[in-house]
Amino acid sequence: MLLSLLFLVYKKIILLNEETLILLSFITFVYLTSKNYGDSFSKYLENESNNIKNNLLRSLKKIYFGFLKFSEYKKNVNLSIYNFSILGNYYRKLMFLFINSLKTFNKINTVIVFKKRLDYLKKIEDHTTKLLALLIIKKLNKVITLKKFYGIHIKNRNFLCKNKITLLEYIKIINKSEYR
Repeated sequence: MLLSLLFLVYKKIILLNEETLILLSFITFVYLTSKNYGDSFSKYLENESNNIKNNLLRSLKKIYFGFLKFSEYKKNVNLSIYNFSILGNYYRKLMFLFINSLKTFNKINTVIVFKKRLDYLKKIEDHTTKLLALLIIKKLNKVITLKKFYGIHIKNRNFLCKNKITLLEYIKIINKSEYR
């Protein structure tokens, strides 16, 4: 190969300039390096490629397990969302029942309280009626005693006449009650 290169330079097929010399020295360097260090260099490259392969496999496994965990979390989140929606529906139903029960309780409680108040008012009305009746009876007794006093002791004609009229009315009432 070296002889063929010298022959090409000698025939001026290849010009010997700086670039050609740099290319020639690079090719020579690569050839000698691969000849002397080829096995160790290929072993080094093979080790590096195996390391890269192992790193890639580990990374892919981690990514795979990460995706598995992510899909599991996503399923759990979807399940949690579903469970929360069911829980929300139960809560709404419970609140609806509670509100309806509260309305019913308030109605019943209002009826009970209103009934108690009405009973209390009825008692007050009865007591007031009795009290008024007693007061009226007391006042009428005073009026009757005064009327008798003025009719008997003072002997005013007006009162005497009214006394006789009252006696006649009493007699009529007694007669009517006897015939019954």
